[in-house]
Amino acid sequence: GAIVCVDYLCPMEPQRLHLLRYESCADGTFGVLLYGRKWVCHTLEPQNRSGGYRQALKAGRYPLTYEYSPKFRRKLPTIAASGRVGLRIHAGNRVGETSGCVLVGESRMGSCILKSKVTLERVCELILERDITELVVIDYEQISNGP
Repeated sequence: GAIVCVDYLCPMEPQRLHLLRYESCADGTFGVLLYGRKWVCHTLEPQNRSGGYRQALKAGRYPLTYEYSPKFRRKLPTIAASGRVGLRIHAGNRVGETSGCVLVGESRMGSCILKSKVTLERVCELILERDITELVVIDYEQISNGP
């Protein structure tokens, strides 16, 4: 189905990205990343209620910084979530390639997202160019129930 980003959920705020989740299933939690009303990419996280460290972020607002990742040996968008460390936006195609981080891709095919490396570069460029400092995570239930 189509994703509609209504004004009360995704107003145009220059320093904010919105992650709208539209499906959580055994294959993972799928969503889209938006900048204002503009589609940026697809996202993939672990199952929303898998528990432990390997779980999707809870809906909410998170500070977003750009920091060096020893694991990936480069700077990546870093999400500051209470009780969690090393939470990044990074490339990956399947839910098994994340321990709770947000994977990004240009398209979705079944349980995978595709062209993640190219998409990550676009996302990093957007974050740096626009000085984006916050990620807002919204679950589908919030969209369908309204404000």
